[in-house]
Amino acid sequence: MSSRGIDATTGNLKNTVSVNSVFSGSLKTENRAATLLDFNKQETGSLKEINDANEEDDDLENVMEIKKHQEKRIIHHWSQEVWTKIIQDYEKDIGSLWLFLQYSTWVSTENHVVTLAFSPQMTMPLEKKKIQEAGKILAQHIDIDPDIRLVDWQENFETVMQTRQKQTIQSQQEALTLLAQDKTAQAIIRHFGGQWQPEKVQLRTQIE
Repeated sequence: MSSRGIDATTGNLKNTVSVNSVFSGSLKTENRAATLLDFNKQETGSLKEINDANEEDDDLENVMEIKKHQEKRIIHHWSQEVWTKIIQDYEKDIGSLWLFLQYSTWVSTENHVVTLAFSPQMTMPLEKKKIQEAGKILAQHIDIDPDIRLVDWQENFETVMQTRQKQTIQSQQEALTLLAQDKTAQAIIRHFGGQWQPEKVQLRTQIE
């Protein structure tokens, strides 16, 4: 009987262990559920942070776009001199098209349509692709997206190259006139017994 009692006791113990095992399993299940809940909370938090970050990126892009637009050159009055200045200022961005545009002249601007003419002295082929590419590059820097149209060359037109040469000569003449009126500059010339070289003298505004 004692052995049966022992067996019964052992059985009870085993049953107890079994119950504890079931209870332990419940705890594991609850812990797993709690872990999943915490993970979901973390994921939710991460998604919120990602959404907030995306919104900040969108805001930054909007600010950059506005700033970029504000930094574009606003051209109130077009002229051959203005067109020449544009080509000169954005020479690096224009790249290989710069030489191509040296033979151009500005004719007119109406809304976003910029009319140009090209000198017959230009030896390279006048390709539509180059015209469109030039328009896209310039659109990044000026306040319009230019639709470039072409007209025939006229005898009274001058190219960007000719305009720049004329401006350089004019600048040199103005600089020499100012130097002739400057007492300090003249004293330096007399002291060293030198003379100005007109081809190397330019106004600062022409250099910048």
